[in-house]
Amino acid sequence: MDYLTLKILSILVIFAVGVFGGMIPVGRGSIEGKQRLFSLGSAFSGGIFIGAGLIHMLPDANEGFSDAFSGLDYPLAFFVCGLGFLLILFLDKIIFEDPDDSTTQKAKTGTPYILAFIL
Repeated sequence: MDYLTLKILSILVIFAVGVFGGMIPVGRGSIEGKQRLFSLGSAFSGGIFIGAGLIHMLPDANEGFSDAFSGLDYPLAFFVCGLGFLLILFLDKIIFEDPDDSTTQKAKTGTPYILAFIL
């Protein structure tokens, strides 16, 4: 197989996969009751993008932190990234809880304190 044929075949495969991936949500709009599968797919794709971003950007951020804080022998960028992730997870679990769930009614009283702490 020559180089031009391989390029054309690659273009067609990439286009077909893109069209197929774009048509899945259109077809899913007519099907009721399968929201969980769509939600899992959305979470999986979000995880892929976050993972790729962290893999590519976090080492450069760590190098920048090392240059800024030369006396500190600790990967501060990884710590800040993990702390930011945990803070957002914590806020998500407290602020956006299910109002119908009776076990989360106690957590609702802590929301003003958390928001005041953030400010």
